[in-house]
Amino acid sequence: MASDITIRGLLVGRGRRGYPENMLFGGVISLVTLIVSIGLILLSVWAVVDCARRPANLFPYIERQSKTLWLILTALAIAAAILGGVIFWIISAVISLVYLFDLRPKFEQVGNRSY
Repeated sequence: MASDITIRGLLVGRGRRGYPENMLFGGVISLVTLIVSIGLILLSVWAVVDCARRPANLFPYIERQSKTLWLILTALAIAAAILGGVIFWIISAVISLVYLFDLRPKFEQVGNRSY
């Protein structure tokens, strides 16, 4: 057909205004990608800020690795979220969620006790 176009080897028909019919789908995917990326960056920033404000002597008390290691890991989670891509997003999400759902509640349980 003369009105069809080929994109990356796939035959795509033209819509009513001359644009490929799947352009809207591509826009939705781009929007979802942007939302996930921004969400993971914010989640990772929350984890690194929370980690940075915790006293270093609490980390051995709750039987976890050092504060330095967790700061490095959560900073790497920010970098992974910025890099994008599914694998990097998974890495970022796992590191941030482990910190936020494993370590953070233990810090909250300890509370403001003096050491």
